[in-house]
Amino acid sequence: MNGCGVHLVADIGTSSLKTALLTEHAEIVSEVKIPLLALPGADLASWDPLLWDRAFAEACRRLKPGADLESVTVSGHGPTMVPMDRDGRPATNALLWLNRRVPVNIPPSNVSYFLPLAGWLRETVPETFNSTAFFCTCPGYLSYRLTGVPSAVSPQPEFTPFLWTQEQISAWGFSSSLFPEPFLTGSRIGSTGRYAADNFGLPEGVSVYAGGPDYTMALIGSGVVRPGMTCDRAGTSEGINYCSSSKPVSEGLRILPHAVAGIYTVAGILASTGRVFEWFRAITNQSGREYGLILQEIRALDPSTQAPRFFPSRHRGPVWDFNNGIFAGLHPEHTHLEMGKAVVEAIAFGIRDVIDTLSASGFDVASIRGTGGQYRNHDWNCMKADILGIPLEIPAIIDGELMGNLCAALTGAGRFSSISEAVENLVLIREYVEPDLRKTEIYDDLYAAYKAECLLFTCPGTGP
Repeated sequence: MNGCGVHLVADIGTSSLKTALLTEHAEIVSEVKIPLLALPGADLASWDPLLWDRAFAEACRRLKPGADLESVTVSGHGPTMVPMDRDGRPATNALLWLNRRVPVNIPPSNVSYFLPLAGWLRETVPETFNSTAFFCTCPGYLSYRLTGVPSAVSPQPEFTPFLWTQEQISAWGFSSSLFPEPFLTGSRIGSTGRYAADNFGLPEGVSVYAGGPDYTMALIGSGVVRPGMTCDRAGTSEGINYCSSSKPVSEGLRILPHAVAGIYTVAGILASTGRVFEWFRAITNQSGREYGLILQEIRALDPSTQAPRFFPSRHRGPVWDFNNGIFAGLHPEHTHLEMGKAVVEAIAFGIRDVIDTLSASGFDVASIRGTGGQYRNHDWNCMKADILGIPLEIPAIIDGELMGNLCAALTGAGRFSSISEAVENLVLIREYVEPDLRKTEIYDDLYAAYKAECLLFTCPGTGP
């Protein structure tokens, strides 16, 4: 790597493919976002992996990477699996993370998030399972298209059991040939080949590095790599991840190893926040209106304005999800503005509830690093800071997964000695958003009332 070229980074989200060409100094040369759900044939219930090929080809066409391209790195959502046939083509639709596929027979020692998907396929569609030559994860699928090397990525060795190990594969009764040995984040997977040249217009021979799960790369790309720091990754779904130097045990929180050895992420998951807001835009005939204008109007309402309350689910479980939602206290004089206020407050109250849960477990959140599309909007950032009562830090590159991929590529290429060093040299904060404490006092009362009403309109459960 000669240090004078550009680096292609890509993140496969649930609703969009984000891509950019970045310099080694984290300067944006160009960036392209492809809405995946707008592609012909897009259906989250039966996702055709070739849509990722189509979206990436379009992104490359717009980005126009040339002979100065030095690397490609891909991250993506999970747990998602793509069964591939012996000709290297998808054997069936992708097994997406958001569609429940739970096999009947699960080994008692299983901790893998991915092997149950293969188990479900074996039990439910055995003919497809028997025609599967190997499985790829979501980012591993696109890396395979680029290099011809089947791959999955683990942020670090302690994380690997949450993908798969040889012992786990044996416990499930699978052939080890179905699951490639995971690459570590920052490892070189291979180089671009003929398929990448013919279908994506990329030069052959360009190094392809391992990115990783999207949330891990967002943590890296937002600079949340030290104990005590917190990241809110807000897109179609949302995760609040606190960095701990010890491995805690906490009910209702997800504990996983960080990409940085010796650090663990303690996370609360809100599975549908972005989808909830898009649903609200659709039901109020505002899908064609600018996102920022809608939030500007909602923020202009006085926090104490009487509005309905929105509960995304009538089911209380460990994951905040949009399922059987309900508006309460809706009156004839309420308009889309008051309904919008209810929806965005419900999202922020969900985040605040996660922060409360973290605090009750000994993890105090003093500030939040925001990453993802929701953090592009200043009005939403201000409302979120006011409701949470803590400051927000907004990175210069808002899509943390893309910055995380750059850190991985430059570390893998030897430009930096570690992911942490890359972060310290590359990640910058462009904006600090302080809460208006007068509004926070109002929201404190609204939040307490909301939680009390939540008990009336929801019922206990074991999670979606």
